[in-house]
Amino acid sequence: MRSSNLFALAASVSTSLAVYQGFNYGPTNSDGSFKYQADYENEFKTAKSLVGTSGFSSARLYTMIVC
Repeated sequence: MRSSNLFALAASVSTSLAVYQGFNYGPTNSDGSFKYQADYENEFKTAKSLVGTSGFSSARLYTMIVC
């Protein structure tokens, strides 16, 4: 196996073994109003203080477009 193939294989294995723990956040508040930076900051602070979240390292922001 050529070294470039071996390197590519090693890189893909290490990437596939990566584990991310975090929270999902949407673009709106529970009343339907859009979130602003301060809203996300408050949610992040709340999530950080929850029991069992010490290993969480990411947040995913999502939205859905309905036509």
